[in-house]
Amino acid sequence: MTTRPASRLWTLTLTGLTALGACAGPPPPQGGPLDGARGDPAAPPITSPTGGVNASRHLPAEYLVLVSFDGFRADYFDLYDTPTFDRVIEEGAWAEGLIPPYPSLTFPSHYTIATGLWPESHGLVGNAIHDPIRGRDYYYRNSENVGDGSWYGGEPIWSLAENQGMVSASYFWVGTEAEIAGARPTFWYPYDGSVTGEQKVDRVLEWLDMPRERRPHVITLYFPDVDGAGHGFGPLSDEVEAAVARVDAYLDRLIRGISTLPHGDRVNLVLVSDHGMAEAPPSRTAPIDLSGHPSARFVGGGATAAIHVRGDAAEVLRVRDAVRAQVPPDVAVHLRSEAPDELRVAGTARAGDILVVPPIGVTVAQSRPGLEPGGGPRWTHGWLAADPIMHGIFVAVGPRIREGARLRAVRAVDVYPLLTELVGLESPEVDGSLALIENLVVN
Repeated sequence: MTTRPASRLWTLTLTGLTALGACAGPPPPQGGPLDGARGDPAAPPITSPTGGVNASRHLPAEYLVLVSFDGFRADYFDLYDTPTFDRVIEEGAWAEGLIPPYPSLTFPSHYTIATGLWPESHGLVGNAIHDPIRGRDYYYRNSENVGDGSWYGGEPIWSLAENQGMVSASYFWVGTEAEIAGARPTFWYPYDGSVTGEQKVDRVLEWLDMPRERRPHVITLYFPDVDGAGHGFGPLSDEVEAAVARVDAYLDRLIRGISTLPHGDRVNLVLVSDHGMAEAPPSRTAPIDLSGHPSARFVGGGATAAIHVRGDAAEVLRVRDAVRAQVPPDVAVHLRSEAPDELRVAGTARAGDILVVPPIGVTVAQSRPGLEPGGGPRWTHGWLAADPIMHGIFVAVGPRIREGARLRAVRAVDVYPLLTELVGLESPEVDGSLALIENLVVN
């Protein structure tokens, strides 16, 4: 295999490196603290399939750092100053956007990126889910739920790596708190929103500086800053501008740290976000009253909703017709069995018997007699990704990435085959395809 010369991004003489490590470090990760990986007898044992040691065949492999900037809309590059991102784009590959699955929510989209599967295949069809077959519920803020591997299908990139003898690590990513496909990352953390971006970057750099035999080749990293500002203040706000500047600085810190490593020119960076952000005026919230249909259960709300019905086909049709009569004409109400192919949800009962799909800017909420629903967030996401306002970002740089490659918008499912290619893993059959983006890879 031949590669182009190392990108100037990794070899430039950089200043300001003394800032690295200036903040207090985060708590040790679950499953394999760094001290434990270096032989601390008091540390809990590493329980990943690799035991924290790379198979010898993987030692020559390059390194992958997959970074998510939650809620970073594709056009933020045009709206705000992003000097570090601009440098990466100049030296690497860039796509017009990243097309999320439906619904374009944080959990379904992140897990689609990590598995190369549509939500109907991997099972995370929302941030809140009802599974009528098991009679159980999933909620993304419930730590017991997110740590239960039975909710997650597919073989995410970290599990794939571990199962093939390659050490992986994660500083947050949807699914990394659970054992999935028989594996966890060697190093992982339960989600903690109080950990700073600098702390996360510094831990990733420590992982990349570990002894060769134990050094993770697959690392995921997650920053929530831009999404939080977008929900709270809107895409065109000073707060989002500040959040974009903040994550741009995190990226700069990461690149500066990688540049100091003797193997820094063997690190591939893939930078993504899960969705965009749009205004959802409370005045455009469509209430849905199911009080006359005790068989019906409303799940979700906002830019998407699922309705589960206990009863026969005739009851499902009655509920559908009742919902259609209550919402504006531009709000689509589908039977799951008749949903458009672009939704890609027909394959799982978790998606509900009836799908309520409003257009961008319109939200739906459950109401009851005498109690109107709240307006919900004024800025949100979750709608179909036909409009680029729902698109995230896709940028990549490194020894396997073609400098100057420019692509149309990339589908979230197609990222996974790229990740497996970059580190030399055998990919299972997935919904995505490397063929659609392979011209950005140097062979």
